Amino acid sequence: MRHLANEKTVIRVNAVNAVEHHGSIYIATPEFITGGKVYGK
Repeated sequence: MRHLANEKTVIRVNAVNAVEHHGSIYIATPEFITGGKVYGK
């Protein structure tokens, strides 16, 4: 998931969404959402 949750990807996806008249999105890794490593590791 890290390849998806990087700043360049978010900027590019939001740029395309703006051209297509869609809302912006936020992409995050599971670790970021849970505040730590997945499954307590």
